[in-house]
Amino acid sequence: MESKTKFTRTYTSDTSTSIWYYDLNKFKNGPVKVEIEYAPSVLESIYKIKKEKKKKVKTVKQTSTKKTTKKKVNTNLGRFI
Repeated sequence: MESKTKFTRTYTSDTSTSIWYYDLNKFKNGPVKVEIEYAPSVLESIYKIKKEKKKKVKTVKQTSTKKTTKKKVNTNLGRFI
């Protein structure tokens, strides 16, 4: 019986489909390439989270770039008698 050196495995779930490509001549311990396809609902939620993070970063940058006026504090209290 001849052993296969190139083969694929497909894993499916509710949210994604993964295809793992194996080539035992190149690498014997795991896949050479992995392709993952996500369901549209998962992609929408990921894009929504990314947009929210960008908005937070922009607001933080805007508040941190504003000039703040520093008041000079007189540390010379004079001598106590």
